[in-house]
Amino acid sequence: MSVNDESNPPPEIIAVKVKQVVLHTFKTLKKVTVEPILFFSIIIIVMYSIVSSQYIYYRLSKNYGIENATETSECVSGNETNVTRELQNKITIEANQWNLYLNVAGFVPSFFSTVLMGTWGDKVGRRLPLTCNFIGYVFMLIMYIIVIHLELDITYLLVARVACGIGGDFSAVLCSCYAYLADISRHNDRTLRVAIGEASTGLGSLFASLISGVWIAAQGFEPPLWFLFSVALAAIFYITVLLPEVVPRSNGSISSASTFEKLRSLFSPYPFTHLWKFLSENWDRTRKVLGVVVCFFLQVIIFDGVQDTHIIYVLSPPLCWSSTLIGYGSALQDATYLFSLITIKLLNEKLSDIWLVFMSTLSNIGGLVTYAAASVTWVMFLGYTIGLLASTNAIILRSMISRLVAKHEQGAAFALIACSESTASLVASFIFNGVYAATVISFRGAVFLVGAGVQIIMFVFYSFVYQKTKSDLEANKAEEYHNFNTDSVWAMDDLDKTSSKL
Repeated sequence: MSVNDESNPPPEIIAVKVKQVVLHTFKTLKKVTVEPILFFSIIIIVMYSIVSSQYIYYRLSKNYGIENATETSECVSGNETNVTRELQNKITIEANQWNLYLNVAGFVPSFFSTVLMGTWGDKVGRRLPLTCNFIGYVFMLIMYIIVIHLELDITYLLVARVACGIGGDFSAVLCSCYAYLADISRHNDRTLRVAIGEASTGLGSLFASLISGVWIAAQGFEPPLWFLFSVALAAIFYITVLLPEVVPRSNGSISSASTFEKLRSLFSPYPFTHLWKFLSENWDRTRKVLGVVVCFFLQVIIFDGVQDTHIIYVLSPPLCWSSTLIGYGSALQDATYLFSLITIKLLNEKLSDIWLVFMSTLSNIGGLVTYAAASVTWVMFLGYTIGLLASTNAIILRSMISRLVAKHEQGAAFALIACSESTASLVASFIFNGVYAATVISFRGAVFLVGAGVQIIMFVFYSFVYQKTKSDLEANKAEEYHNFNTDSVWAMDDLDKTSSKL
């Protein structure tokens, strides 16, 4: 009888357990805020980048009379002549140049838009800037679809990148999303919340990488762009309807004003005066913040520089990957976000920031050196595996900057990060595409060794910055513990109210 009782608990106990699971699930879902936005945004960026790089390579190859440019048959056969090999190198160089042009076209407007929208969000909230960002995505995707469908000249793609840059581009999305997470989190769990945000981008990037190559190979370039268009519209719906608004009340917000009044404040001196006040109010703190920003700048140079050359590197001989293989490789690269989240979850309370950065640095250097030596597919995948902790550095640096500033300055701080990120992306394009073009014939892997060298420089500089900021981080942690309930709990109250309405 007792055995039956244990194997078949009474309905009352089952009902209590089900209720506990439901309540736990509901509490977990209430904590979800901007993570879906990061997920949607990275899907758009990753799939757009893969489509754009492969489409440019395809169009240039077609212009030179090479058909099936993304297939590996000609490379694998080993029957290509010296003329064909030289032509492929020429196409590779031109494709890298076009990637550089597109990066510049997006950088110039996004640099100013990100400053405006990041600091603007400290006054009007985070939802309106995020909506503007995704409207920029919509215009860019429409232009790409038109160019590919009508087979227009690829110079029209520059117009698409300018439109996206005016909307703020991905850097502005990151700025608003991480400022939002900083608004609603405590000092103790800030790094973990940032890591969850990075993991959301990792999941989105993993998903996009897995389906993009197969999709392009099966149906071409246009259908994935229509999918991204629908993703952008879904993100706009989520932001405007489901995402709770947060804005520091201590900053004289106008979150209750009309949309027209909020938009008018964007074209006022406020965003620039707010950023200047943030930088000039405490020069000692500013120097420390800028030190962390420089570390982040160097880290982005490595990441974006490798991404800029990675697809062209594996498309070209001797690897000659197909679209499907590129998708699998990119998916394994994106798994770094998930491994970084697990590492931070397990070790954040046991190890200091500098040890986590040291582990990430070793992982990234090992991966880059392996890429440089890769002449067969399995060596590239070995490099991806070695570099699975490479994303931890960016998480730690974002968290450090957020912990160095006050609640009402999060937008300005992340706008500064976003500007450095945009600038670093442009610098990385010049450096890595230039190095790759200069060494593609003599030693194709040299570009990855340059990345490993920059990583070493970044860690040495970070070690110095960490010693200077360690005491400030501890002091801010103690101060926020006393002030959180009176200064920031409003954000969680608003989330609870919105959740109850939904």
